[in-house]
Amino acid sequence: MKFIAHRGSSRAYPENSIDAFEAVMHHPENNKSLVGFECDIQMTSDNQVPVFHDTTITGTNGNAVDVGSVGFELLRSLYRREKKIADLDIPLLDTVLALTKHATSIILEIKDGAYDRDCFMELLCRSLQLYGPGGDITLSSFSPEIVHHAISATARFDVRYAFVFTDWDNWELLSEQAKDSLHFIHPHYSLLLETPEKIGDCRVPVQCWTVNDPGTIQACIDAPIHGAHLDAIITDNLALCREFSGR
Repeated sequence: MKFIAHRGSSRAYPENSIDAFEAVMHHPENNKSLVGFECDIQMTSDNQVPVFHDTTITGTNGNAVDVGSVGFELLRSLYRREKKIADLDIPLLDTVLALTKHATSIILEIKDGAYDRDCFMELLCRSLQLYGPGGDITLSSFSPEIVHHAISATARFDVRYAFVFTDWDNWELLSEQAKDSLHFIHPHYSLLLETPEKIGDCRVPVQCWTVNDPGTIQACIDAPIHGAHLDAIITDNLALCREFSGR
């Protein structure tokens, strides 16, 4: 069984941090049963692309503000204040790409935030141009519109595409054109267990999320998804890589 580290090695280090990503790269199962890490990207008001999960953050007045409405330095300051960790950092996408240098695969989940999508796609393409992906980057999102936009904007790059979803209603919102362009689907593991026949009908390799329990992982492996196959499991628990290696 193959595994993907959810927001890096997020049990051992802060999620979406350089330390969490380095831990994946230096893991003994990297490029074996551990095939990469997943992280989240969006855009700030000063056109920076941080690797950051939440689309809102607690502002100085205590109210939630959109990440897309604040500059990167303010976002970093607010994040440190929110987590009460003075040296906690937020990496930029280009920093993460410069770190990995193709040493492992990356899933970039594009968050549906309050930012200009056209501008974001231009910045993403600039980063991909510098990195030169060779099939080792997957672009994903919960947003059907973002997936469609990403497929169109990045067609000249050797990247993969995936759609993340928690229910079949959201899957049906994805256009047939976008579905035909997918390399993977990222369903919540509950869909794999409850409706395996519908997962199989998608006819796309499955990378389900986020599974940390060995019993649930085995149930996912055993699920009868005829017409597709379970390609990888996204997990916070990297100890599972060795436990399920070879299965």
